[in-house]
Amino acid sequence: MEHYFVAVQSQRLPATNEKVRVSRVELKRLGLAEFVRCDELLSGCELFQGLPPALLEALLVLGTVRRFTPHATVYGQGDSSRSIFWVVRGEAALQVAAGIQVAEVGRVPRGEVFGECAALGANGALRESSARAREELDAAEFPAEAFLALAEKAPRLLSHLHAVRSRRRAAHDEMLAFLNRW
Repeated sequence: MEHYFVAVQSQRLPATNEKVRVSRVELKRLGLAEFVRCDELLSGCELFQGLPPALLEALLVLGTVRRFTPHATVYGQGDSSRSIFWVVRGEAALQVAAGIQVAEVGRVPRGEVFGECAALGANGALRESSARAREELDAAEFPAEAFLALAEKAPRLLSHLHAVRSRRRAAHDEMLAFLNRW
């Protein structure tokens, strides 16, 4: 999935300096890296702060943007975790199941990551929660092994993922304890 933006070339009409004549309109296809550079929120997200531009570019080239319809499952609890997701547009919900009960343990807004256990645990570890699209969702998927190889050059990436993981783990454990009481 690729993003587009409209490029408009215009010029002022000679008779009046206020009217504009559009001379050319084109639809330009953007890859993930170009799209992020054009978007203030995404380019300034916490995950990318402090990364050298060349490393950021290398990271974004690894991502494949996937589109999910509202309520679609991104991954299920118990699935193998081989990739990390970063929300480009929309919002994801993280859920845990205990028996027949399912509870939401977190929401992942635009510019945030989820599925971080793929980078922090052994490749192929099982997902502790499921993720679904709360609305139409565009999420960049990064292979965990490639992400880890880049993270060796920027330890800040892993420290950010550890902080996210710690917060999510606490919410996950708290919700499971609550569900298991019932």
